[in-house]
Amino acid sequence: GDVISQLIETQRTQRGELMQANIHLSQHAETLEQLATSRERNRLARELHDTLAHTLSGLAVNLEAIKIKLGGKDSEVEDMLDDALQNTRNGLTETRRALQDLRVKQLEDLGLQIALENLAHELTLRSKIKTNTSIDASLTDLSPSLEQCLYRIAQESLKNIHQHSHADSVSIFLGLESNILHLRIRDNG
Repeated sequence: GDVISQLIETQRTQRGELMQANIHLSQHAETLEQLATSRERNRLARELHDTLAHTLSGLAVNLEAIKIKLGGKDSEVEDMLDDALQNTRNGLTETRRALQDLRVKQLEDLGLQIALENLAHELTLRSKIKTNTSIDASLTDLSPSLEQCLYRIAQESLKNIHQHSHADSVSIFLGLESNILHLRIRDNG
C-alpha cells in the first residue's frame, strides 16, 4: 500500500511539474511570436521609409522646383502645383505617422498608460480635438499581447474619430469595473 501511495504522489508531483513546464513553454512561445511580429513591423517600417517616404520627399522637392521655375507665369498651373504639393506633403505626413505606428516602440518603452496618453495628446496636436484620459495606473499585470491589443484598438479608434467623426472632444477610459476590464473611447461627433 505504501509503494502505491508513493507512486501516486510521485505521479501527482510529476503532473504538476509538467503543467508548470507547459505554462512556461506557452509563455516562451508567446514571447517569441511577439518578438517576430515586432521585428517584422520594424523591417516593414524601414522598407517603407526607404522607399515611400523618400519618394514622396523627392516629389515634394521637385514640385517646389517646378513652381520656382514657373515663376508665377501661369496661375492655373501654379494652383495645380500647390494642390499636388499639399497632397504630397499630406501623404508624407501620414506615411511618417503610419511608420511610427508600425513600430509601437513607446508601448514597449513607456507602458500602456503613457502610450495611450501619448496617442490622445498626438490627436489633440493633429486635429485640435480635446482629449480626456482616465487610465487606471494599477493595471500593471496585463500580458504584453493584451496591452498590444488595447493599444491598437485605441489607435484605430482615434484615427477613425479624427478622419470621420467631426468631433471636438474625446474621452478615453481604461480600467476595471466589477472585475471586468473596460476600454471605452467616446467622442461627441
